[in-house]
Amino acid sequence: MNNPQPHPSLSRIGKVFSAIALLATIAAFATTIFAILNQRDTLLQIISFSLGFVSLVVAIIEVFPGAIGFTQQILRDTIFHILMVIIVIIALCLIPLGFIVLQEPTIKIGVTLPFTTEDRKDAIPMLNGIKLAVNEETGGSERIGKYTLQLVPVDDAAMDFYKIQPVWEGNGNPKGNIADFTTITGDAQIAGIIGPFNSGVAIHEIPPTNKASIALISPATTADCLTTLTNFKKDNFEDCAFSGLDKNAEKTFFRLPSPDSIRAEMLAGYFWQTKVGKGEERTGKDAVIFDDRSFFGRTFANRLQEAWESKMHKKVPIIDLTNNPQDDLKKLDFKPDVILFAGTGSKAIALYYAMKTTGYSDTTFASSSSIMRGGLADSSAKGDIYAVSPYGYFDESQQYGQFSSRYKTTYSDELTPYSAGAYDATMILLKSIKEALKFKNPPVASWDILFQADQFRTEVIRAIKRLNIGNFQFTGATGTYHFDPNGDAIGGNNEKEATIYMHTRGSNNLWEHVPYTPEQ
Repeated sequence: MNNPQPHPSLSRIGKVFSAIALLATIAAFATTIFAILNQRDTLLQIISFSLGFVSLVVAIIEVFPGAIGFTQQILRDTIFHILMVIIVIIALCLIPLGFIVLQEPTIKIGVTLPFTTEDRKDAIPMLNGIKLAVNEETGGSERIGKYTLQLVPVDDAAMDFYKIQPVWEGNGNPKGNIADFTTITGDAQIAGIIGPFNSGVAIHEIPPTNKASIALISPATTADCLTTLTNFKKDNFEDCAFSGLDKNAEKTFFRLPSPDSIRAEMLAGYFWQTKVGKGEERTGKDAVIFDDRSFFGRTFANRLQEAWESKMHKKVPIIDLTNNPQDDLKKLDFKPDVILFAGTGSKAIALYYAMKTTGYSDTTFASSSSIMRGGLADSSAKGDIYAVSPYGYFDESQQYGQFSSRYKTTYSDELTPYSAGAYDATMILLKSIKEALKFKNPPVASWDILFQADQFRTEVIRAIKRLNIGNFQFTGATGTYHFDPNGDAIGGNNEKEATIYMHTRGSNNLWEHVPYTPEQ
């Protein structure tokens, strides 16, 4: 008769392992219960429960070794202790898992604008429009359902080196050290990005955001190649090679303004239809184009040159604008009846004022819409001043009137043409995030432990592409849009739109809409 084997007692190490296993089990179940009660991510709940279950089973085997049989003594003495080491690792993993579950569920929206250059005068009003959209869409709570909404604004002035600098959300001032752009694209909680302002910056932001499946919605960039992903024949800019971008991948870049080719055609068409006196001479037949040597300036200058040649059948010269516009104007060997400017910022106004001192005070001047921000005032001007906006005419719409009223009540900063665009881009992103939440949950932490970021971001992108096509309807301050396959916005009349404005002579930056219907 065989005597029953005595119940082996736990070794000191075994007791330590068992205690850790027990604590891991308790922590796992506590984490799971907390996650369930607070409606946290379902996958995280399952993982926490699974870890707890494994810990429980192994702990039982250690405490009740008879459950595995004495014939498995080798397994208990060797492999089993390996399992106990795994339990310790699991217990250590529960610490970050618990941290994740205890995190306040957050959805972040990146904002990339030029806060430390002369374009700051556009960036701040655009940030105001973004904040106004967040406040309105969340009812002032800055929450979407159970998720806290957080803006992450960064200065993108150094994006040609893929560098950014965090800024204070409230006023756009720098608050941190210069960092790599991957601090944005690598943050799993970033659901989308509003920006950039400059086409030359978009060249560098499109490839990494596309790779990370992040929607990038620009309220301002207009270079044609940003959506076509290829140069026009006359450009040959290396910038548009888009190094590192898989051009066959699903596009994640969207923009509200029309490309430069559209507004160049409109401006040229307007001058072509405008005649001088009773003759057939066109107002803008003899023209010259100055560009500010930026990427946007060069591309827009080329589009203007092409449009003028198409309408006027005359080659228009392009001249780089230097820091001394008076000297640039003096070098002209003919007197044009219109001077065109391709660029942004205060350079347009500097060029215009230089015209007065160099014999061009009665010459018509036309610029991109950046000239509408800056307080242009000159009661002695004789020549007309035009600005061409890449947006359709929205000034008299009810939605823009409501937006304008709220903006002026809330902020002291100047309301610019791009403030409303930034507001609409943000509203589109916020509403797309709400649509995406119907199908996928966003990551619960900045590091994507459960690989949810791509899935959620993809749902956001799909929602943007459904804008004003199906049941997802939205009309903003600047109009009603849907996006074509390239990411360009199509207006309510199913066309890409632009608007011409004329400066009210003698006024302080007052502009009036110039009605224009292209001849067929």
